Amino acid sequence: MRMPGDYLMDLLGLTYGLDWFELAVRAALSLPLPDPPSRPVRYAASYLPVAAPGVVMRIAGLDEIRSHPCVVQAGAKRVEGDVVAPATSSAQRVGHVVLAADSPQELEDALAYVRETFVVQTSPADAPVAEPVGMQ
Repeated sequence: MRMPGDYLMDLLGLTYGLDWFELAVRAALSLPLPDPPSRPVRYAASYLPVAAPGVVMRIAGLDEIRSHPCVVQAGAKRVEGDVVAPATSSAQRVGHVVLAADSPQELEDALAYVRETFVVQTSPADAPVAEPVGMQ
């Protein structure tokens, strides 16, 4: 068995106020589990951008979104000069942002800001590109 990816355990923890990694270990060891939460304590989401195929020309907005009060963590998985192939799996995403907010509207507003601000610009798809960079 493996843990789910795409920051799902982090999102569940932010939403329900429980450490879901600890819960998985407790369940595997047949240890007692806490009572399930009656309702969310926050609202959480992830943004997992995929860039157009080509050479990464510019990554912008990371510092700005990291300073947003709803952003828990954010990062880029590529750097300028890397080659982005057409996405065929979640491992090919170019970055991630994990957010948490006190209300659904605050979360939607933060997501809109992140989508607008975090930009990974690649060369046109038909431009010549260098050899692909290995998976990171």
